[in-house]
Amino acid sequence: MQGRDAAATRNRILDACEQVYATEGVEGLTLRTITERAAVNLASVNYHFGTKEVLTAEMLKRRVMPIHQERQALLDSVEAHFGTQIRPTHVLGATIIPLLNVLTTPNAPLHLLSFLLRSSSDPAAIVRHAMESTFQHVSDRVDAAFARSAFHMQRDDAVWRSRVFFNAFPGTVANQNLVTMLIDMLKTPNVTAFDTLLQFGTVLECVMHHDARDDTVADLARETLTILARAPALVTLSERIALLPGMPAPVLVSPFPTWGT
Repeated sequence: MQGRDAAATRNRILDACEQVYATEGVEGLTLRTITERAAVNLASVNYHFGTKEVLTAEMLKRRVMPIHQERQALLDSVEAHFGTQIRPTHVLGATIIPLLNVLTTPNAPLHLLSFLLRSSSDPAAIVRHAMESTFQHVSDRVDAAFARSAFHMQRDDAVWRSRVFFNAFPGTVANQNLVTMLIDMLKTPNVTAFDTLLQFGTVLECVMHHDARDDTVADLARETLTILARAPALVTLSERIALLPGMPAPVLVSPFPTWGT
């Protein structure tokens, strides 16, 4: 019982911290605000987290870690299947699909979009340190995958070009423009996961392979989704939006029309 109570208290503090951060930023994360919002005393916050730095890091980790875990699992799959023939669109699929999962989560908290947008570009040192110290290995791995996918150029050039496209992503969650563009796409009637890979993959293939022909990128997007079809992240996503054109749309399609309200 005590263990469950302690876990519930800890989660309540993190929930309060997340809500405050989403609406007010790091400046709003005062102990007074958090204790009032979570209905706990100062001793509880100190017991579970000790410092504001630890509390902030745990708040970010709780939301961002699942995204990066899915990315790494999908990268495992595309790297194992395509080997030296891996292309930027294959890596794109592994990195962007987990974000699509978050953006189509049914009954998501209304503050979640604000949280994602803020945490992706927040310049506050406490946020940047937490992100980099926890997720730098994922960023390094995605960099390496993009470098291998552009085997005809120097590694540094390939990494630079992919980062120009992704900006803060994949070092954090995604940059604000990318999240906004994905949300806009999800509002399009009958949009599919294929559509997102085609649109973004066209840009990546152009800057990294100089080959952005519609049929080439379409084939790359289609084979990415086919190879990953049985991965848990794709199974979840397929319950929310169609993966490929011609597939029946799921009954539950949730592009978050209430987000931002």
